[in-house]
Amino acid sequence: MSKKAPVEKITVTVNGKQVVLDPENMKYNESTIGQFMSMESGWIDYLGKQLEYAQSEALVAKINEETKFSKKLIEGKDKGLSDNHAKALANADDDVVKAKLHHAERKQVVGHIKAHLLAWKENHENAQNRGHTIRTEMKMLNRDIYDGDNESGDKEFDAEEFINNGCKGL
Repeated sequence: MSKKAPVEKITVTVNGKQVVLDPENMKYNESTIGQFMSMESGWIDYLGKQLEYAQSEALVAKINEETKFSKKLIEGKDKGLSDNHAKALANADDDVVKAKLHHAERKQVVGHIKAHLLAWKENHENAQNRGHTIRTEMKMLNRDIYDGDNESGDKEFDAEEFINNGCKGL
């Protein structure tokens, strides 16, 4: 028997705002699949924008890190230190270490958002496949209703409306 995958909600900070990466937003079932498919593009758009902002922050953090390192390296060289000694001094500087840690944190945020967007992509494919399967099942089980060939003259059957209404009305 396979175990359920762990679901981990992560909150990251992008542009000073909290962004919640919650796998619960990707859940759907047979009766909510239509609603899910219509709202997922909004989530992907939002998360894509947050990824762009996060990548920009990571780039700025990298530039800041390199600038601080270079300044400390130049200071060491100006003091007459060897290249290796000047690099070691620059790498050990508290401001340089803080800048490197900040850059690493920004890269981690980018990684979290990318992984979450990949999960959305995979979930989208699963939802499309499930929707197709549901339509196929409905067509096979209710061919006379689904195809609109009923003799009573009732309106044609709308499978998505039927599913969204909790399979009521038959």
